[in-house]
Amino acid sequence: MQKVYASGRLQATARYGTDGAVAGRAVWYSALVNHQGDPVAEPRDFLSQPESPGRDRSRMTTALLIAVAAGMFAVELLFLPLPGIQQDEAVFVAPYLSGVPIFFSIQLGDVPVPVMALEYVGMTKSWLYWPIFAIWEPGVWSMRLPVCFVGVLTLLVFAATVRRASSGPLAVCAALLLATDATFLLTNTFDWGPVCLLLLATAGISFFLQRFVATGRRGLLAAAFFIAGVAVWHKALFFAVLVGMAAGWVTAFHEQVRPRLVWRNFVVASLAFCLGAAPLIAFNIHAPLATFRAAQQLPPTPFSEKLMMLRNTLNGRALEHYMIRSEPGERIPLTGAPLEELVESWYRETSLFPGSFLLGGLVLSLLVFPFLGRSRLFPLLLFGWVASGVAAGLMLAFRSAGGGPHHTVLLYPAPHLLVAGTAFALLERFRKALLLAVAGCALVAASNLLLLAQYHSAARSNGFSVYWTDALDNLAAAVRESPLPVVAL
Repeated sequence: MQKVYASGRLQATARYGTDGAVAGRAVWYSALVNHQGDPVAEPRDFLSQPESPGRDRSRMTTALLIAVAAGMFAVELLFLPLPGIQQDEAVFVAPYLSGVPIFFSIQLGDVPVPVMALEYVGMTKSWLYWPIFAIWEPGVWSMRLPVCFVGVLTLLVFAATVRRASSGPLAVCAALLLATDATFLLTNTFDWGPVCLLLLATAGISFFLQRFVATGRRGLLAAAFFIAGVAVWHKALFFAVLVGMAAGWVTAFHEQVRPRLVWRNFVVASLAFCLGAAPLIAFNIHAPLATFRAAQQLPPTPFSEKLMMLRNTLNGRALEHYMIRSEPGERIPLTGAPLEELVESWYRETSLFPGSFLLGGLVLSLLVFPFLGRSRLFPLLLFGWVASGVAAGLMLAFRSAGGGPHHTVLLYPAPHLLVAGTAFALLERFRKALLLAVAGCALVAASNLLLLAQYHSAARSNGFSVYWTDALDNLAAAVRESPLPVVAL
């Protein structure tokens, strides 16, 4: 099969073999300038067309994505052994420790099956780690290395979704922004939210729903909603993300979604979701509406603190002070004032300059968004703005949601898609803006890398806060060496 791609002064002919791979570096460059890599005379819809041999599948795109993923994994390994294990990070290990009570379990014969760690946090991660802990006892590496792999998988699934919806070059740029984001990388390395599996769920749901709308295959719909159910069981806060995604799909892709709104699909989606969320449903039947009631009893987080945390998540400074000390011997105040005042006091000063430019890029993207209505990327951008905006609004409205980076990071990877997508949409309208668009994405990625280097340097020289102290390592060693019985309070 042969198709001709044209862009400005460059024309390239792409020949597709049986594997559908695009031959030649010129095609990848043509896709970058034309940003869709589509035949000039055949504009393509984002969702309504099933995958065709004409899609960008260049080996260069694949190689770049693998390189970005490998680089992210390498940086994760640099941070992995540095801090001690944080309390929330270790909650899922409870079923593997003798004598530790489980919050809620279901009795199957003589075997108690752990279901819930808290009213709103499930034991999903505990179940997934069963084969790992069967051969590798709980510890810093056995707990963190698997979630590092999950973070890389999230990156690749996200890139595959963007690549299928638009183009390989956009997928590479968006993946680069996400892989170098300090908040994304560190929350996936330590996973104290727990949020690592939720970020993978966001990427996976988008991937399967996109394929379902394009092909109509109900197995893909069932997979998407089963993942959604498991994610809500894993952490009930994910419901806000689901509502945001639903709003984004209905707003941006209503014409493509409408033909799929039939009763059979509703039944499949409902059954798949209930199957995935079955443990959470069982718990709330046993203790009626316990998840909802617990959410109402949590202490409220001030609106100003939520906005501050959202800002610091996007500029990458949310883990300064709280996780990594800003200077040697720093001790963040934990008493003497209400918690919200203490948290705000932590972030009044920073040693991380200039921080990530992602926030600035996002603001600029929002300012130019109204002028991109004629871009073929407009529906994708509209989806990103609506989905992230609704999810962020729900977090601001919920009593205790949005008060920490392990909440606000659930808005990812929409910001990275929006910044990269806006750059490519501008490129579509103003062909001479190629260097400006590429430079803008490169500048954000460079600021992210600088911030990661600053975090790593601070971690090595200043250490970690009391929440992430490595004193537990010394305590564990002392307990092992002591012949006396140990009582934990």
